[in-house]
Amino acid sequence: MKLKTLTFVVLASVAALTGCEDKTSVEWYTAHHDDMLKKYEECYISHTWEAEDCYHAKTALHREMNKPGVLTAYKAIVEKANKLRQLAPVADLN
Repeated sequence: MKLKTLTFVVLASVAALTGCEDKTSVEWYTAHHDDMLKKYEECYISHTWEAEDCYHAKTALHREMNKPGVLTAYKAIVEKANKLRQLAPVADLN
């Protein structure tokens, strides 16, 4: 009886661990363009390229740049960021 219980626990643990998908890998972002673009925009606007998920989203974006819609979305992200930067107050250094 203990062997059956132990076998069940081991198999359940393996199934649970293999079911977890790393949602911040380059491969995951490559397969999920909407999430890649959302994360890239967040990182682009906040300049947080040091974060691993930002780096992976950026890498995936560059790999997928030739896919339909990605280049258009990238240009929209850059344009939105530029508009936000123009609206940001500039510090008076005098």
